[in-house]
Amino acid sequence: MSLHRVRSTTLCSGISEFRARGIFDRYAAELAPAAREIMLTAVPGVWLSLDIAMAHFAAVDALGLPTEEAFSIGAASGQRSHGSKLQTSMRLAAGALATPWTVFEMLEHIWGRSWDGGAFVATRMGPKDALLELSAMPPCQFAYFRNAFRGAMWRAVTFCAKTVYSSELPSHSNAAGVSIRFSWV
Repeated sequence: MSLHRVRSTTLCSGISEFRARGIFDRYAAELAPAAREIMLTAVPGVWLSLDIAMAHFAAVDALGLPTEEAFSIGAASGQRSHGSKLQTSMRLAAGALATPWTVFEMLEHIWGRSWDGGAFVATRMGPKDALLELSAMPPCQFAYFRNAFRGAMWRAVTFCAKTVYSSELPSHSNAAGVSIRFSWV
């Protein structure tokens, strides 16, 4: 099922990071006029159309942020928007020896809170290796989105692993999908 809407909380947490990093004004200047007022007054918790979300990701992508910065924004945004939900769930699961696999299983329940449509598959590649594949996700055409999403997922996996590595597999990515490999210790 193709992506239809995005929860504003996901985008607002990124915008908070833009402010903290001093790039908000550049971001606002890049926003398409039809999306500018909506994005600049958005509050967490409402659904935004795919067109508005695409304008948001296009504006950030136009900033040409380095891969590491987009990843870092995603990690901080993931902490902000999903951190408390995941941390609470991880604490509850700690008695059951939560692992990164717990995070990937929880993603199934969390996904619909942020994304209306799109799809993902988490595949076990080894005891401490996973492949996360997104599909039917038009924002994947933007490098910023791919790296920020990877950062948000990296942050989630760090809740139950000491050291986590993640990398995009460009040969498996396209305008509507991305493949990200995770390994952990």
